Amino acid sequence: MESKEKNLMILKYGAYTFVIVLCFSVMLPLIGASMALSQNLMMVVLGAEIFFCCKEYKEKSEQSLDFKNAFFLGMKVSFVAGLINSILVLIIILAIGSAAIEEALYKSKALIYKGGDDAVFRQIVEVVSNPFTISIFTILLYLLIGVFLSILVALFVKESHSDQG
Repeated sequence: MESKEKNLMILKYGAYTFVIVLCFSVMLPLIGASMALSQNLMMVVLGAEIFFCCKEYKEKSEQSLDFKNAFFLGMKVSFVAGLINSILVLIIILAIGSAAIEEALYKSKALIYKGGDDAVFRQIVEVVSNPFTISIFTILLYLLIGVFLSILVALFVKESHSDQG
């Protein structure tokens, strides 16, 4: 399989992951589903797209799919999905403004900590409410989840050396 074809396949499955997760993120709150359900579905969708990417690679490639190749395919799909999602998050945050995010963080702080305003929390809010920081955390979240899912899928789809020939 050519590198260009492989990269297009990775981009395709990363984009599929993003679109499906976006649909769940929009639809589930409308029916009153919890945010935890949305996050769990994101993991299921990402795992499924990693699996389908590995399956397509096995079908189109003359090379065997060992654990290492399957793992890195999964990580690349995770990165692409996280990157696309982080760009959307960045656009949304820039559109609504960081003041709205800071206000949401302070409201959540009030639920967690009943007490006076502390300087440490204010500094954390200033760092975390930066749109670019939030975008980086979005990519890191996808990569972190992608590590575990890529390991699981790679263990499942890898071909043993005896299957090669």
